[in-house]
Amino acid sequence: MKELSIIEIEAVSGAGWLQNALANIGGVFGNTLYNSTPIQFTASMTIQQAIPTLGQVFGSSIGHNLGGQLENMLTNLPVVGGLFEKVLSMDIKI
Repeated sequence: MKELSIIEIEAVSGAGWLQNALANIGGVFGNTLYNSTPIQFTASMTIQQAIPTLGQVFGSSIGHNLGGQLENMLTNLPVVGGLFEKVLSMDIKI
């Protein structure tokens, strides 16, 4: 059985495209930062070898949370919030 990523879970629950985009960007950034400097975990193993997806998962989670907060702020604006809600809930493939 496959373990679902945050993005796949949100695709089922109806996350907006902005939230998904920020989760993707956060995942790439987190993975790049995580793998840029090897950290010794044991004498013969780095933490990147022990937990290879930690940076991607952590960055994706932060991007997902920021995207959700940004979407909520935009949809709660008076007068134009309804418009933002329609635009942000559009099914756009990234």
